[in-house]
Amino acid sequence: MVKKTKVVKDKKIVMKVVTLDQISLKALTEVWNLCWSQSLMKGTDTQPYLKVEHLKAYLLIHKIALPYSIGLTVNGELIGFSFLGINKEDAWIGSLGILPWCRGKGLSRVLLSNQLSICDKMRLRHLSLEVDKNNFVSKVYRSFGFQTERELTHFVLSKKELYYLDVYRYDQYCYQKVSTDSYFAVRKMQGNLYPWKRKDYILKNYKKTACYLGPEGASGYILQGGGMVIDIWAVSGSFARSTLSSISGHLDTIRINNQIRDPVAGYLLDRSIEPVGIHFEMSRNS
Repeated sequence: MVKKTKVVKDKKIVMKVVTLDQISLKALTEVWNLCWSQSLMKGTDTQPYLKVEHLKAYLLIHKIALPYSIGLTVNGELIGFSFLGINKEDAWIGSLGILPWCRGKGLSRVLLSNQLSICDKMRLRHLSLEVDKNNFVSKVYRSFGFQTERELTHFVLSKKELYYLDVYRYDQYCYQKVSTDSYFAVRKMQGNLYPWKRKDYILKNYKKTACYLGPEGASGYILQGGGMVIDIWAVSGSFARSTLSSISGHLDTIRINNQIRDPVAGYLLDRSIEPVGIHFEMSRNS
């Protein structure tokens, strides 16, 4: 169990910066759950949001390099972490967290400073991240030279919203299941406008996916595990409607994450469907 360590200036307190390959996945999972308990976990703090195998899958999907990711320990116990993902010349901070009772002491700056030092040594010239617009740590990122590129929206569409949008039984059967390679070949023609979580080299790491393309190759989506939308795009509002209609044939509730302000987001916003969350996509060039 992680103890509520008091981070104070004391000779008995030994704080160290380590790489996360030195930390067990069990300890990392426990700290992850405590860091995100308010926004992600359900029930009490004894009910984890992730199990070790879930975090392991997350790290693999998002190409997190633990030998280059940073942890902060106090007297040998992990109190914070920064995940660094790498794909050739692309890099991103997948997540940065500090235990709730250790916040407000400038530790996120310590983590970020050391993480950026590793990036500089690796000559990673472009670094991306996503952060909730209401998270104070966005100010810390800006102080280190990160700039906001755009907003990413998150939507949850229940049966009520789907009926309101009148998408049921609308063009549901025009979408064909295709191979992963065919899907990304068509999507690539729409331009490389996607945030790092929606890059092809991330999406291809998911298991048990089903890819669908619409008429004229003008829209598409990916379902993972039969119940999660991990990608959705369209070239116009009418194609956005048909895409949502097709998905509604598979799911009663549609969750859309990390959506750029494209025709899909525009279609929903124009019909007064408000996002449940907004993230800033930020980047930094060395």
